[in-house]
Amino acid sequence: MVIFGNATNASFSICTSGLYFYYFNKSGLRRRYGHLGRSEEAKETGINGFTVEWYCSKCQSLREAVVLQFDHPQNGPIAAFMEYWNNLKSAHKDFEIVCPKCGAELFDYLDGFSCPKCEKGKFKEDGRFMS
Repeated sequence: MVIFGNATNASFSICTSGLYFYYFNKSGLRRRYGHLGRSEEAKETGINGFTVEWYCSKCQSLREAVVLQFDHPQNGPIAAFMEYWNNLKSAHKDFEIVCPKCGAELFDYLDGFSCPKCEKGKFKEDGRFMS
C-alpha cells in the first residue's frame, strides 16, 4: 500500500509505503528481498519477514520498520504470504511499528500532521493505491 500526503500551503509531500519483503544477509543485516533482480544471496536465504516505510513525526522523516518476522525463512513471496495467512498466530512475531532511531510511533496516515518544512501547512491525504 502506498499513501501520498501533501501539505496544504506548502509544496511538500510524503509517500508512505510497504509491505516489503526482507532477508538477513551473511553479515546479519536486514536487506530488502526485491521483486525483480533479487540477488543470489536473497534467493538462497529466503524471506525472513515484512517491513513498512512510514512517517515519524518526531524525526520528521520516513523510517523503515519491521512489522513481521517469521520463525523460519520462507522460500519466495508466495510462500511468505501463504505462511502469514495460514498461521497468523504461530508462524510469526508481530512488532510494534516504531521509529528505529527515536522509538516514536510511526504513521502511514498523515492527515492533520504539520508540514515539517514550513510548520504551517497540514497534511491532507491525496490518495492510496496498491503497489
